[in-house]
Amino acid sequence: MKRTLFCLLFLAFLSLSGKAREEKVIYERYCEVVKEKATFPTGDLMMETARFFLGTPYVAGTLEEEPESLVINLHGLDCMTLVENTVALAWSVRQHPGYEGYASVLKNMRYRDSGNVTLDYTDRLHYTTDWMYENEKRGYLIMTSNMLCKVRVKVGL
Repeated sequence: MKRTLFCLLFLAFLSLSGKAREEKVIYERYCEVVKEKATFPTGDLMMETARFFLGTPYVAGTLEEEPESLVINLHGLDCMTLVENTVALAWSVRQHPGYEGYASVLKNMRYRDSGNVTLDYTDRLHYTTDWMYENEKRGYLIMTSNMLCKVRVKVGL
């Protein structure tokens, strides 16, 4: 039984492209690092997740591929992909374990209509405010700025 399971996992691993294998290795290393921290409060888990990426190079334009597809890149991040991956990893560790669960969460966070079979550039949430609004609606995050200030200030421009 163990041998059969090993063979199936090995074949699944071989079926991944070289780049996907690299990302899966980083994902598995992340899971190992946070294994005992998965029960931390959400903010603490996200801090641990962000710390995991310390030393990861800044790389611009990592999502720009033709045709549009779900890009998973854990070895080079820009500002937004750092945030996306931090939230998606922390969320998936608790809610959707496994690499496929993480990929599903990331896709759902990144695209307006992630249920489409064919992803489209125009469905990607390009603007940070749009991304925050959509992902708050989906339950991935809570906008605390509304809770911090109870007094509205009118600004005349």
